[in-house]
Amino acid sequence: MLNEIYGTTSNDTISGSRGNDNLSGGSGNDFLFTGDGYNFLFGGDGNDSLKSSTGNDFHSGGNGNDTVSYDTILDLDISANLQTGKAIIPGALDETITNFENLITGGGNDSLVASNIANVLQGGLGDDIIGGGNGSNFASYTGKSDEFEITLNDDETITVEDLNTSNGDEGTDTLTNISQVLFGDRTSIDRNRTRSTVNGIAGVHNSTDNTDTSSSISEYLYIRLHSLLFYYQS
Repeated sequence: MLNEIYGTTSNDTISGSRGNDNLSGGSGNDFLFTGDGYNFLFGGDGNDSLKSSTGNDFHSGGNGNDTVSYDTILDLDISANLQTGKAIIPGALDETITNFENLITGGGNDSLVASNIANVLQGGLGDDIIGGGNGSNFASYTGKSDEFEITLNDDETITVEDLNTSNGDEGTDTLTNISQVLFGDRTSIDRNRTRSTVNGIAGVHNSTDNTDTSSSISEYLYIRLHSLLFYYQS
C-alpha cells in the first residue's frame, strides 16, 4: 500500500512512515524525510530539503533552490551524482535524485559530483571526493576556516584537511573543479577569481596571497545557501 501525504502552501515538515510513501511538499519551503520502504518524494515549488535514510527512494526537488541530504547515513560510503541523477548506497537500490542544487552526504568516504548548474556540495564526515561540473560549484564545510589546512595542488585539485576533530571530523577531502570553498564562519576561498585564500591552522599552501575573500558574493551565498543547508540538519 502506498501512503500519500501532501503539503500546503506553507512551509511544511512531512515525515514518511515505515511503509511505501508518496510525499509532496507543494509550495513553500518544505522538509521531507523518508522512513523505510520504497518512497517517492517531490519538493514542488519553494526551497525544499529532501532527506533519505535508507535508500530505495525517488527524489525530485522541483522548482527553487533544493537540497537532497544523506547526512543521517553515518557508516556507509555513498556515491551521489547530480549530473546523472543517481545516488548509490551500499545494500540498497540506487536512488534517483533530480532537480537539486545542493547535495549533502554523511559519515562515510563519499563521492559527490555536481551538475552543470551552480551547486553546493557538502561531504560531511569522512574522506570525500568532491567534483564540480561546468557551473559555479561550491564545497561547503561546517567548521571555521582556521580549523582546516588547504593545499592547492599542482594538478589543479584542492585538498581540504580538518585539523580540529573534536567537533566532528570532516576528514581530508579532495576537490576537483570547485570554484569556491565555504566555511562555517562565513570566510571562503575563491579559486577562480584570485586564487586568494584564508589562513588555516597550519596555513595554506601554493597560494598567491592570503587575502580574506569574505566579499559580498560570499556573504550572499552564506545567507542564501547555508541557512538552507544547516537549518535542515538541526
